[in-house]
Amino acid sequence: MLYGSFLAASSADTAVFLASNDYFHLALAILLYFPLIYIAFIIFPRRTEFAGNVPIHQGNGIEPNLLTTNKIGQFSGSPSPSTDSVEVSDINKRVFLKMIGATGLSFFISSLISKRLPSHVFGQSEEPTTTSIIDSTGEAVDPAKHHPTDSYKISEVDYGINTYYGFIDENDGWFIMEQDTNAGTYRYIKGNANFPDNWRSRESLTYDYYNKIFAKS
Repeated sequence: MLYGSFLAASSADTAVFLASNDYFHLALAILLYFPLIYIAFIIFPRRTEFAGNVPIHQGNGIEPNLLTTNKIGQFSGSPSPSTDSVEVSDINKRVFLKMIGATGLSFFISSLISKRLPSHVFGQSEEPTTTSIIDSTGEAVDPAKHHPTDSYKISEVDYGINTYYGFIDENDGWFIMEQDTNAGTYRYIKGNANFPDNWRSRESLTYDYYNKIFAKS
């Protein structure tokens, strides 16, 4: 349970480091980092190993003496009934703590550097980039380009064998689109005023292709 809580807290602190976009969250992540180091010392206590007597066999048949190690690591040739304990550091614990320290420090430094240095230092461009759209001929298409019918809104619809769609704009301009449902064709006619009268006589109007009706002047 304690190990799981420690891992969860470490993950949360790392996420705060990564997601910090101001000095308040960065300071909060730093404050949470030091208690984790303290808890790590509690979870991973130091282990103690004892160096026992090491028997040395002699080749002349004489009973071997027991060599013991004293506190400074020197061997003594005289036998001793007692043994001196040598405290050994837990290497795995040290490596783990160094990894935590190095990771937290690297996040801290990278957060400070990314907030103070300009983006071109990291190879990023400060100018906004745009994505161009290319048509079938390879020409770039401007998405903001104004089309002839952009300002018109649908006003009337008449469904039938030939379906008619009436569009008007805010300046009293209009156009009517005729759809031949049998032939699957569309034809157009437009004007600058008097849409209601032209809509009533829509079936008798002369329609033509889009490129001819909305040809650029």
